Amino acid sequence: NRNQRSFARADGVTVVGKQHRSLSASAFASSSSKSQKRPAFDPSDIERVFRSMSTRELITRYTLVTLSSIPGFVSRVRAVTSLAIDHRGKPGLAGYLSRTYINVLKATIFKLYVAGETIEDCTRIERSLREHRMSMILDHSTEERTTPDAWAENIQSKVRLFESIPRHFPLGSVSFVPVKPTALVSPQLLESLTAAMARASENWTTEVVDVEGLLEALPKPENELFVTAVENVTRICAAARESGVSVLLDAEQSHRQPGIDLLTWALREKLDGPTRDAADRPILYNTYQMY
Repeated sequence: NRNQRSFARADGVTVVGKQHRSLSASAFASSSSKSQKRPAFDPSDIERVFRSMSTRELITRYTLVTLSSIPGFVSRVRAVTSLAIDHRGKPGLAGYLSRTYINVLKATIFKLYVAGETIEDCTRIERSLREHRMSMILDHSTEERTTPDAWAENIQSKVRLFESIPRHFPLGSVSFVPVKPTALVSPQLLESLTAAMARASENWTTEVVDVEGLLEALPKPENELFVTAVENVTRICAAARESGVSVLLDAEQSHRQPGIDLLTWALREKLDGPTRDAADRPILYNTYQMY
């Protein structure tokens, strides 16, 4: 669920939902040295795909995924979890039951989605993945925001995450840090860009867009928001470059995604254009999503 991504995709750190924060660490096949040729990844090779998991872990995950497919199961768990979070600090039976319930969730469902509640928890996952020549996508979730102060807060949160990576993980063990665009950029701007692209051309989904011409046609306030958006994402990318990690701009709703694509195109030339050393890895990646 996109809205429930915590840490294996949030203030302390999120587990499920938006009240805690958790670190998410997703597995990503790491590149080996240029001299060592790796066999092509074959998703049908089940033994290789699940080699890093024990039989017990596989059975547990299979059970949880099966339960999650039952209509109404997830919504009920979410409702009970919200209630437990509200009552966990209370004295008496209600508080005890709430804390017990949350501990059970952490030992079961959370493990399916969450690498840990602290960066140290994620280091244990990283060591396990490294044994199987895999790197991570490391993330703590940030939510959609609409004010410059909130964007600045989210930027600082991401910068602190990037600064912590070299201190806790070997070089190359973290491949990407995802960034939710609407946590740094005006959601209304992205919607306006999408609408402007549709007005500019009937084939706007397949044609290369004239970014400068499109921006010139925007009202001055939205043009200024675009400049702010570029500055915000550029700050994130500068921190990413210092830590040796790339930024993965996350995908969002369809009425905003073309605006995100346009922002990525505009930034790509600035961040990964002709001046970039050919040996360097690109710093900014876009997301292409299919459901």
